[in-house]
Amino acid sequence: MLKMPELSQRQFLQSATAVCSALVMPLVSRSAAAGWEDITAILARIQAPKFPKRDFDIRKYGAVGDGVKECRIPPLLERIQPAI
Repeated sequence: MLKMPELSQRQFLQSATAVCSALVMPLVSRSAAAGWEDITAILARIQAPKFPKRDFDIRKYGAVGDGVKECRIPPLLERIQPAI
């Protein structure tokens, strides 16, 4: 019977990593290359978001910037919602 050499945990992990890398790398490099031919069409579809030109002074709705008063978001939003 063939006797297997004794490996430390570190040696085993290094060997296992090398074997797995050798098996996986061809798949990764193939999948990474796939799709790059579509990059121009993908970039052409991307549009910057458009935000409405509105500003709200939240102090009008009860917010206080004194670092003491608790300005919880839900009550503040309930007061702002009719203005939106």
